Amino acid sequence: MTPHPQSDEIILIPKPPPAAREARPNGSRRGRSWVLLAVALATLAGGAVCVWWWLRPPTAAPVIPPPIPPNIQDPEILQVIEETRQDVIDHPRSADAWGRLGMVLLAQLFDIDADHCFAEAARLDPSDARWPYGRGLLALKRNPDNALPFLRQAIAVESRPGTLSDYSMQLAEALLERRELDEAEQLFGQEYERDPSNLRAAFGLGLIAVARDDDRAA
Repeated sequence: MTPHPQSDEIILIPKPPPAAREARPNGSRRGRSWVLLAVALATLAGGAVCVWWWLRPPTAAPVIPPPIPPNIQDPEILQVIEETRQDVIDHPRSADAWGRLGMVLLAQLFDIDADHCFAEAARLDPSDARWPYGRGLLALKRNPDNALPFLRQAIAVESRPGTLSDYSMQLAEALLERRELDEAEQLFGQEYERDPSNLRAAFGLGLIAVARDDDRAA
């Protein structure tokens, strides 16, 4: 038997439905949108960094401790000043280092340099009453009008009872010198009420009574 030749068969591939044909282009567009969004955000972030860089405040230069005073004859005093000054150079952000240098200079009567050190110590640690108090003591010698704010600041942050008493009496006496009697009397009175054996407070109250010509109270 002669085999019959097979007829050529045409296979038709069905077209995908419209939804399937559109799915791929939409996904591609969404992908491109995310890429463009990421690029835009990166550009904005870079621009913000550039603006901050140009507009940022200048970095404060480190504060330099005062130079060693000239003509110091005592080698031990000179050594102490050199060591405390070097400590400030090694630890420029230490309020204690600045304060110690200020106290050393104050003890040797280098008042201007000591005040500079106390000011920097107070800036670095506003909660330490020693530094505004030191500035107040220096101001009492040079410019008493400027002493009162420093002494008030020291009292405001001091918490140790004994030290607070000393600071309060110093402020009260400074006020009495300026004849600001009401505030001085209040401070002397508070201390005398707390400790009737405090002769400094009792003497201050007596001076206020005399200043007011109150002979009976005196």
